[in-house]
Amino acid sequence: MEEQNQRTAVPAGHASRGRPLVEILSFAGCPNHHGALELVERVSGEVGLDPEIRVLDVPDQDAAQRLRFLGSPTIRVGGRDVDPHAEERSDYALSCRVFLTEDGEGELIGSGDGTVAGPAIAGQLAWTLFERPGKLVCAMNPVAVIETDEGERVRIEARGFARRENEASRRWAVAATLRFESEHERYRWLENALGVWEGEFDAEAHRARYRAYLVRNGLNGDQR
Repeated sequence: MEEQNQRTAVPAGHASRGRPLVEILSFAGCPNHHGALELVERVSGEVGLDPEIRVLDVPDQDAAQRLRFLGSPTIRVGGRDVDPHAEERSDYALSCRVFLTEDGEGELIGSGDGTVAGPAIAGQLAWTLFERPGKLVCAMNPVAVIETDEGERVRIEARGFARRENEASRRWAVAATLRFESEHERYRWLENALGVWEGEFDAEAHRARYRAYLVRNGLNGDQR
């Protein structure tokens, strides 16, 4: 994938050589810029695209108005915002972007990967985190995909909270409710199943460890 950095605000253009154009608009110092870039690269790889990625700087409020900039980061594909409701908004400003989607609500914090280990399912995890920050408590809406050791996929949507003891602490206690989806026969027992996870995120080490449990299904007795 080709990334072009542009330090002046410019309108949406056309990708070279017929490749799809993805633009990431942000202001200088945006803490979520790299997370947006990682997300675009990961999703592009998953769907088999090789887009031209342009990173555009929005320097001031005048540029935000001119570019219909709804906050940082803003992601556009072929000149269109990835949020289907963006056309209904006009709150253009040099601020952090808040996404309201079925996948996540809040600021796009970033994405990453990890491993899943357990007696019923194991594999690699790819996640994206949306968050509504707070000094001591923040609301978090992660979405994730487990690629199992057998090559199957299980999707996860989570809603929960993270809490720390004081503002100096870099360790957050985390708890969330999970919803699973999978169309593969081997993991059919996870389709629309509910679960919970709890654990800790170390912001200094950028490392998290969670334990997840499936909620018992009183309708059919399935549990793992």
